[in-house]
Amino acid sequence: MKAVAKGDHSKPQPSVKQVARAVDRVFAAQEQREAEARLLVQMQRTIKALRPRWLKGEGRA
Repeated sequence: MKAVAKGDHSKPQPSVKQVARAVDRVFAAQEQREAEARLLVQMQRTIKALRPRWLKGEGRA
């Protein structure tokens, strides 16, 4: 059992600053994905709203 415990401690523990930076990166990436998703939905709504006008311009609607 002691050998396993020693093996567990062979890796140095990350510092508090490293952990905080990693957490910040994760949250920043999540916020960026949410912002991109909102923009995508907004663009899709805009395209949907404009589609009838495009079709009328081409004489299809």
